[in-house]
Amino acid sequence: LESPYSTVITDRNGVILQVISTGKGERREYISIKEMPEISKNIFIFNEDKRFYYHFGVDPIALFRAVYLNLSRKTVLSGASTITMQLSRIINPQEKNIGGKLKEIFNAMRIEAKLSKNQILELYLNSIPFGFNAVGVETASKTFFGKRFVNLTPEELLVLSIIPRSPAKYNPLTSKEESAKLALRTKKNLKINLKDSEIINSINYAKGYDYEYKAQHFVNFTKDKIRLKNEKTITTSLDLKLNEYVQTRMQKHIEGYKENRLTNGAVIVFDNYTGEILSYLGSKDFFDKIYGGEIDGVQVLNQPGSTLKPFLYALAIEKYNFLPSTVLPDVISNFGDERVYIPKNFNNLYNGPVRLRVALASSLNVPAVHTVVRLGVRNFIETLIDLDFESIANSQKKGFGAGIAVGNAEVSLYELTRAFCVFVRDGKKITLTPLKQSKREFVEGKKIFSDYTSFVISDILSDQKSRTLGFGQTTIFDTPFQSIFKTGTSNQFNNLWALGANRDYTVGVWMGNFSGETVIGASGSSIPLLLCVEILKTLNKNKKMKRFPIPKGIKKELICSLSGKTITPNCSGGIYEYFRENEIIEKCNFHVFENSKVKILLPPIYSSFLKKIENSDFIYSDLKKGVEFLYPNNNALYFFDPAINPEEQAVFFEIFSKSKKDAIDIFVNGDFYKTIVFPFNFYFPLKRGKYEISAISSGHKDEINIEVK
Repeated sequence: LESPYSTVITDRNGVILQVISTGKGERREYISIKEMPEISKNIFIFNEDKRFYYHFGVDPIALFRAVYLNLSRKTVLSGASTITMQLSRIINPQEKNIGGKLKEIFNAMRIEAKLSKNQILELYLNSIPFGFNAVGVETASKTFFGKRFVNLTPEELLVLSIIPRSPAKYNPLTSKEESAKLALRTKKNLKINLKDSEIINSINYAKGYDYEYKAQHFVNFTKDKIRLKNEKTITTSLDLKLNEYVQTRMQKHIEGYKENRLTNGAVIVFDNYTGEILSYLGSKDFFDKIYGGEIDGVQVLNQPGSTLKPFLYALAIEKYNFLPSTVLPDVISNFGDERVYIPKNFNNLYNGPVRLRVALASSLNVPAVHTVVRLGVRNFIETLIDLDFESIANSQKKGFGAGIAVGNAEVSLYELTRAFCVFVRDGKKITLTPLKQSKREFVEGKKIFSDYTSFVISDILSDQKSRTLGFGQTTIFDTPFQSIFKTGTSNQFNNLWALGANRDYTVGVWMGNFSGETVIGASGSSIPLLLCVEILKTLNKNKKMKRFPIPKGIKKELICSLSGKTITPNCSGGIYEYFRENEIIEKCNFHVFENSKVKILLPPIYSSFLKKIENSDFIYSDLKKGVEFLYPNNNALYFFDPAINPEEQAVFFEIFSKSKKDAIDIFVNGDFYKTIVFPFNFYFPLKRGKYEISAISSGHKDEINIEVK
């Protein structure tokens, strides 16, 4: 049987990335008979089998001469092997005796009956063992002369043709004298004009070949993804020139933060139409052993920080009647079921009522946690699984709380970036491929989100004005074309993320340390974002700039910037927002005209926020009692951490009362604890035990239970 060929893996432009060795550790590269220069075929035929084109696998003249010589010398039958017989021996080795030789002859005749002379010669030249793990003339040419077979001079071809007789003895790299002697002897019998000096020069200047070993992480990924099956050449989707540019830029960005203990990064770039992976870097430097360069950061699981928020808000709009104008609470909050979770914003500030658009664009944590609690953690997880987050599916048993909204799970850059492009693909998932596609056509995928949801999320993530609350007046997100971005930083600053996309391309960047160490004193996700923006600009250079098309069935309406509802004469300012054509938007009820003034009314959850606003009060429609605990939740469970100073551990309580003027008495397990006044909040020190907390004011009462372990 034919032995396997090495697989030559190239980038999309035919540049060799790697030549994969066979199962035996050898390299055997294929070259077509049509590519081989005529002189190369003539030299090998003349040296090995002068009457190759005139026999049926066995050369009778050579055979009889060999029999006569061996019998006269009383030695084992040898010699007279034709090219076809040598091929037979390579394919199916036989014992070195008369019986083995007869089997070899029989197999050679079978080969001649099945294959043409050109097919036999091609197979033979691709199968000759040259030693030094080199099989076939293409690999041997590189091994001994540092160039392809088609580029060898006639003198080099002659030297190459004698090596198989004894690779160790006639290797032009290590045995120049012996190689020269045989080459000059062989040259005398050749009917071509070769100069002795040129033959000697070809041996003296022979040099080895440093085999390509480029885009190592991508090649490893490709081999795992497509499972090589003896393909001679695989043309991948990677653009090596782009990949090397991205690596150079990533190294420069990371180098600038070396003192901040930033040592590594990973990048993936792909085409949103075809799913072709154009750039894939698993680390800053594959050969960097100090910082784990061989680790593939594209596939490593890390906490994603805020990068999951777009999928959360997309689910809220898609299935739970949320709108980009829906107002969410950005106030100090805690959420407790099995464990209490107290989210904080990046800058530790709270902004009161914020519209969904602002909450997402500014990446606020508290509104995201409120949203996941309202939707249900389980429902959000199912959406992530539907978006092909295998890491989430495989770690469900660990259990996820409300913290999943701000990234307490672990995901890979590969699956995160793949999912992110769903918004610029009109809600359709993408299948990524490491192989070059024949045409650049849009590849359909399962539709996860509607056209409206996808457009609105894309519009929010490209909205510079709505980012101001979280990021300030920055130009870091600016591109000359419409593009979406999402950044994220895990809570220990050991994972810095940036995702970017326009209609054509998506870029994902992770930076951090494979050791898990935190990045210190640096501006977080702005570091990978700078690289992400730079890559997108490079990809879209000299291209026609595209905006996200507004789908059919969408209208634009002027709304109150505070309530997110239709603007009225009482509202201080309005903005335009996108809605479905059949959406009925209520009139603003946050601004009410009373006593010749506009009064601001907000729900009870904003009690601590209202103290900052003059001429304000509450909307009472949702209240069930005169006094109510807003935080924490009933039956919340807390855990005392002995490693932290006890004075720094406390539970935040917030209570609402219809009367801002009356004080509220607090009781703990039936005993009076303290009296509080508006805005009715306090901290209760953590001590292990079970507690019933009661709040009493003007005949109204509410109580909850908490436990500290």
